[in-house]
Amino acid sequence: AQPSDSWWERLFTAHGEIQFDDYDKDFTDLPAPIAESICAREAEQNIKNKIDDFENHEREAARELDDVRKRNRQVRLAELRSGKYLSWVELDRRNPGKNELAPQSQ
Repeated sequence: AQPSDSWWERLFTAHGEIQFDDYDKDFTDLPAPIAESICAREAEQNIKNKIDDFENHEREAARELDDVRKRNRQVRLAELRSGKYLSWVELDRRNPGKNELAPQSQ
């Protein structure tokens, strides 16, 4: 079947264009207690998002440093074993790890 024959497109023919809520919300027409609770909830969510972003950044930076450490160690060990310098790229190409995405033969 050709991609143009796909039934997926036909699923969405009855739907209009999806509108995204990219604008700041206007709570002026809501009662004050409800608007305050919504604003407080959004402020709390923004704080949580900033904390999550910071933690993700820290975790990624630590992971990158650990990867550099492992690569440097791999290069030093290979040089001690063979007596000649090989970059970690060459070493990785010579000894590829198990590919989890490859189909498993039985």
